[in-house]
Amino acid sequence: MLLFERSEYLARVARVKRAMTQRGIDLLLVASPANQFWLTGYDGWPFYTPQRVVVSQHQEEPIWIGRGMDAVGAKFTAFLAAKNVVPYPDRYVGSLELHPIQFVSEELQRRSWDRGRVGVETDDYYYTAKWDAILKKNLPNAEFVDAFLLVNRRRMAKSARELEYMRQAGRIAAAAQQAAFDAARPGVRQCDVMAEVYRVTTAGLPEFGGTFPCKPPNAMVGEYCTCHEPGGRWRYVKIGRRRRCRSRRILGSVVV
Repeated sequence: MLLFERSEYLARVARVKRAMTQRGIDLLLVASPANQFWLTGYDGWPFYTPQRVVVSQHQEEPIWIGRGMDAVGAKFTAFLAAKNVVPYPDRYVGSLELHPIQFVSEELQRRSWDRGRVGVETDDYYYTAKWDAILKKNLPNAEFVDAFLLVNRRRMAKSARELEYMRQAGRIAAAAQQAAFDAARPGVRQCDVMAEVYRVTTAGLPEFGGTFPCKPPNAMVGEYCTCHEPGGRWRYVKIGRRRRCRSRRILGSVVV
């Protein structure tokens, strides 16, 4: 089941292509999982192995390239036609002789997309130095240019459907925080309070279900309230009576 209509995905791709044209980019290699999701709907957690969404000025739909076992998920979640879901075999995974980006290069050559200006997300967490070196070695006729944040900037303008999902997420987040506040009292273990957060974010509300968060929720408890960065994790100890956090100015975290 697609989260958005096919027409909305194609409109997003068109916005990205217009930005590519403005920068003189013929082909865009998208490394960011979030950008891949926004462009295609592909939803999965296999980005521990290389995967790519490729946007070409010469084709309406992007293509998704990833591990063979993950291609099944792409066929269920992405709006792409089956021919645009391109799996690579497992012999490319964990090998000292082969690499998935070699397969990507070969696929681009097979499609005659190995020339012109190729945009890559150079500062993205999921674009490594090794991937960059393999691409440049195997695609000598391409000119590589930085396209970091090109897709991200297009994502800033939200559709009506996106805004609806964001409002739903906000209501679930508010309910999860309230569940934590209701559960937090002296003698209750921190982990039990956070279990309530997970329960609500997973179950959602009667009108719409929830899901797992993109990262574990933070819990600033006791002395951890003084952390400069809201990245503290909860512990397995009980909440005490005396130590209290004076400031609740921590956004996006549960403060107990």
